[in-house]
Amino acid sequence: MESLIFTKLAALCASKETCIFDAQKYLSKFNLSNDEQRAIIDKLREQNYIDEQRYANAFVNDCYKFNKWGKNKIIFALKRKNIDDSVINIAINLIDEELYNDIKSSLAETKRKSLKCDDFTKEKKIRDFLVSRGF
Repeated sequence: MESLIFTKLAALCASKETCIFDAQKYLSKFNLSNDEQRAIIDKLREQNYIDEQRYANAFVNDCYKFNKWGKNKIIFALKRKNIDDSVINIAINLIDEELYNDIKSSLAETKRKSLKCDDFTKEKKIRDFLVSRGF
């Protein structure tokens, strides 16, 4: 049973980046002890199916390029998945600052065009919008 679960989880990890938190969540569906779950996760890490740094790097890249999230929102999301702070910092430092600022400016400009109010209110709404996106 344990080897079948390992095989299924390994296939999942091979198809997309997975962190330990997500693997534990998947394993919780099965009736395994904590030691059995830990053994499966350790084996996945040994065989390089799970790598927290690789996961964090991919997560950061996808979130700021495709989801257009700011650093604060990305950091919060990674912390919710129990990713170590040192791993998060390395991944966040890989962000291209020029592209990051271009995304932020583009979001602000799009929001500015969609608002129909006085300038003071418009600027406040734009700031609030960018904060909600993690900038």
